[in-house]
Amino acid sequence: NAPKNYMSVVATHGATAFFSFGSVWLITRHLGSESYGAVVAVVAASQLIQIFVNWSSTALIRFGIEEFVETGCIAKTFWSRTTIFIPNLMIALFLSYWWIGPVSHWFKLQPDILWLVVVHIAITSLWLHIQGGLQSIKMLRLQGFLLVIERCLTFASLLLLVYFRQLSTSMALWCYILPAVLLTCVGIFYLRGVIEFRGAFTFEHFRRIWIFSLPLIPYAIVSYLSTSQLDALFITNYLSIKDLGVYAVAGQINGLLLQLPILANTMILSLFVSLRSDGDATAVRR
Repeated sequence: NAPKNYMSVVATHGATAFFSFGSVWLITRHLGSESYGAVVAVVAASQLIQIFVNWSSTALIRFGIEEFVETGCIAKTFWSRTTIFIPNLMIALFLSYWWIGPVSHWFKLQPDILWLVVVHIAITSLWLHIQGGLQSIKMLRLQGFLLVIERCLTFASLLLLVYFRQLSTSMALWCYILPAVLLTCVGIFYLRGVIEFRGAFTFEHFRRIWIFSLPLIPYAIVSYLSTSQLDALFITNYLSIKDLGVYAVAGQINGLLLQLPILANTMILSLFVSLRSDGDATAVRR
């Protein structure tokens, strides 16, 4: 299934890129690059805090695929990772009173959209958690389709706001947040049969995921240092929000090309874990 999955994901990624570019075009054309820069700054601030929320996400895919191959479900892995993810998310949101000030200063965020950073963190991290579940059960094509729908809804929402002359920076941010809420619910619907909670959580599974994920915290921090999200911090402090908007538009092209090897890596991980699990199961039968 790997070639078909890869081509499908590449095709859906192309559609996602089309609607993403369309959304950027609407915002920059009707609000200017400075307003789009403000949107990018909110996302960059959100990604900074999500380092301390999503550091265990790789474990969901790693152990989820293995459990799915062996048992046909991912309940143990999903809920074990959830018991790590939810407390991290709650701590990050609870401490927002203390980190929102410095983060808003670093990224030059407008006072009226500060609270949207917190909303973006909660919704985006939960949506990524559900996407990890979809990858675990090898529904990569469905995940790609849902991402296309998300970008399409964002574009359509922005288009409606432009038509009714209601487009603003905060409303543009809601156009990115609300589709993620809807698609999270759709993702949970598709996962419902493989994540039944009753009797799913085991301390042994939790311990495996915890031990696997803990060393990934430094990796998550270092990875952030090599992303365009960190670039946003320097651009906003040494140039301007408008320059950040221009830079982000140019970065979209670079990101489109970089996604091709990243998507291939996802396929390779899925294939490797499946082969390993199949081999273990065969050895046990022998």
